[in-house]
Amino acid sequence: MITKIELTNFQAYKHAVLDLSPSVNVIRGSSDSGKSSIIRGIRWIADNSPSGDSFIRNGQKGTEVKITLSSKDVIARGRNNKSNYYKLNDEEFLSFGTGIPKDIRESLNFSDLNMQHQIDQPFLLAESGGDVSRYLNKIVDIDDIDTTIKALNSFKKKETSDMNHIISEIKSLEEKVETFSYLDELEELIEQGEFLSAEIEDDKDSCEIIEDILAELEEVDEILGGSSFSYLEVKKDIETAIALWNEVDELDSEAGALNELIVNIGMKANSIETLAKEVKRAKKEYELVKPDTCPLCGK
Repeated sequence: MITKIELTNFQAYKHAVLDLSPSVNVIRGSSDSGKSSIIRGIRWIADNSPSGDSFIRNGQKGTEVKITLSSKDVIARGRNNKSNYYKLNDEEFLSFGTGIPKDIRESLNFSDLNMQHQIDQPFLLAESGGDVSRYLNKIVDIDDIDTTIKALNSFKKKETSDMNHIISEIKSLEEKVETFSYLDELEELIEQGEFLSAEIEDDKDSCEIIEDILAELEEVDEILGGSSFSYLEVKKDIETAIALWNEVDELDSEAGALNELIVNIGMKANSIETLAKEVKRAKKEYELVKPDTCPLCGK
């Protein structure tokens, strides 16, 4: 509470001292007698405004306003051609810009609740119910409740958004998993491919045997000297070998196609395993943020 105001070379006042009572104080006087100057002096200390030096008394080089508080602290705000300062008792503050030094602000303990302009409407009467509630909370120092409620609502909104995002992600992953419903059939194809691959290996062994037979036939043909009897026998064997070789060649082509299918199946199996892990991870995240009741329907 302010108990004393002292103005020196401030607007109309060369030097004025006002001792205030602890109850209600009324400042009265005719127009342009300096009533508003007293309020401006208090605001200069409390708000550090206005800036500049237009409030210095004409013909003077500096001005100072002092207020004494019920705590016995003396706060001064001054400006001259050498410095622009605040003082708290014997401590001086410089280079504070457009703000107010922390020690001054804490000692004064002023806010917009403590000051009202001359043409302002009656305090609180023109405010909405919400604004009045916030003013009263600030007066009794429980405005932290409003701040906490606002922070909680913001947190709730964010968590709801995150939860909806996770639910959407889970649904998207489940839809992707459904696109691999043919996996059972694919597994059967893999087994068939493995079986055919084993048959191809057996056929390759048979081809080696045929090659050995052909080599032996060539040796026999040389021994027989190309007789008609040996020629017909050899020709028949060669035709049989060629037929077998063509069959092996077809099986080898099928084996190549099956190997390519097996590679593709392996790649899709890896994709399925990755998607399954993503679904599992997303479900765990959902379980962590899932509320006891649905934020949308309340169930």
